[in-house]
Amino acid sequence: MKKLFLVLAVLSLVLYGCLRTPPVVKDMVTTDGSLSDWGSKIKEDAADDSKWGADNELLKAGLLFDGANIYIAGEYVIGGDGNVNVFLVLIDLVGVTGAQTVSYKGLNDANRNFTNPNGDIDLIVEVNQSNEYKVWRVSQDGSLTDITDQVTAQFGTGSTIAELKIPISEQVNQVKAVFAISGGTGDGNQWVGDFYPNQPDHDSAENGGIPQPAPVVNFVVCDKEGNVSEEINQTSEPEQPTESVIVVDGDLSDFGTPVATSTNPGGGNGANLYRLYVTYDATYLYIGFDTQNSESWDVAYGIGIDTKPSGYTGDSDAWGRKISFGADYAVDYEIYFWWAGGSGLDSNNFCEWNGLDWNYRSIADAGGTFDYTGDTSSGLQTMEIAIP
Repeated sequence: MKKLFLVLAVLSLVLYGCLRTPPVVKDMVTTDGSLSDWGSKIKEDAADDSKWGADNELLKAGLLFDGANIYIAGEYVIGGDGNVNVFLVLIDLVGVTGAQTVSYKGLNDANRNFTNPNGDIDLIVEVNQSNEYKVWRVSQDGSLTDITDQVTAQFGTGSTIAELKIPISEQVNQVKAVFAISGGTGDGNQWVGDFYPNQPDHDSAENGGIPQPAPVVNFVVCDKEGNVSEEINQTSEPEQPTESVIVVDGDLSDFGTPVATSTNPGGGNGANLYRLYVTYDATYLYIGFDTQNSESWDVAYGIGIDTKPSGYTGDSDAWGRKISFGADYAVDYEIYFWWAGGSGLDSNNFCEWNGLDWNYRSIADAGGTFDYTGDTSSGLQTMEIAIP
């Protein structure tokens, strides 16, 4: 059985005549140890997903950026006498060259080792059980400079709350961050109890031990206007169904658990993606997604699939959308649908990269099938696809 590994499944939206200007955050949060002024900008993590139980749990994570300062928030529990665990934040200043991999001695005299394979690490934040904190700037060679004296920090009560304000001098338009309850290294592993956003290598680690250096690939993202989103570059590999059979009928209930769920509010009432489902059997790759649309807009829905080492790496995809693909996520196929706001589903394409150009067929001509739900009142609601 040929095992397909879906490295990238990006549902891309291109909206015509529906561009929305994002809100500008004029007053950032107050660094006072209270998260009440973060509102919807704070991200809530599941309260029961730590590898080390409720005593070492990440509950909330927050990232904001105003062009001159980075604001970090965390609510968490760190328990256990004598442990070396810390609330950890790894920050990538997009466009600034730091180090792809960091190996250092942090708080509680613990060694830590992480890597960002799709970017670099420019800042490290740590807070321990006693609310001692350190912030380091990371150089290109991996060396660390302590900048804690430049940072403002306040702490709340109850489940530990930390809030920090970190000034930066570079001209940066976007920052990315990953949050963790991190232990130290040992037995060739970097030990982590909990991540936000989730990291696939950690999801598959039984006790939180990730082979060093531990990769971080999914991030909370904030631009200098204060718009917060998430960048999910990789999810856990989909499991093959063993008992159930996928029926391509637009009903996604037979997929089980989604491989990714969007926490971004989306592109608007007619372009609001929600969950992605992927599985396979000996014959077909099955892909499903649903939306939270409440209006019917003109929208292009695209799915990129990477199944082998080579593939398309340009900056404009099969339908001419300005979507770039790096060597790590070179796509071999794209599936596209056009939803016309006034008339519903219009066209579909199965696009295959031949090494020089795209070959275009319908899904049916490629031996596949699809079905969907939706109407011209509320837009596309679900899409289900089977490709041999």
